[in-house]
Amino acid sequence: MVARFPRRRPDGTFVVEVTVEATTSTPEDLVARFGDWAQRWVYENAQWHWPSGRHLNYFDDFVGPPREIKFGRGRLSFRLDGKADAKWWKDWLAFRLLREAQIAFPELGRLEGIVDRSEASP
Repeated sequence: MVARFPRRRPDGTFVVEVTVEATTSTPEDLVARFGDWAQRWVYENAQWHWPSGRHLNYFDDFVGPPREIKFGRGRLSFRLDGKADAKWWKDWLAFRLLREAQIAFPELGRLEGIVDRSEASP
């Protein structure tokens, strides 16, 4: 049997926690700025037009912006709630959200990991 990541809840939804290296002397400020930026970014970039002609909508894959943003031990982490029929969530995360966050925040480094949190309470 092929392993599936992330595991889906009975209703098909899922939650992933994304962790990125971060260097800052003001963690609370970074968390607040990232949270504000993520809120704006999601709504300003909800439409993604690929050169192939494909059109994607962020809200077809995710319930909302990143949530539960926190900083600890040199890492910034946040959670994303995925919808049951999400197909392009990895592309949104890797090629849009993370890439643009790393440009907007020089404090952010490489991706540390993506952890399945689907079994955690919503």
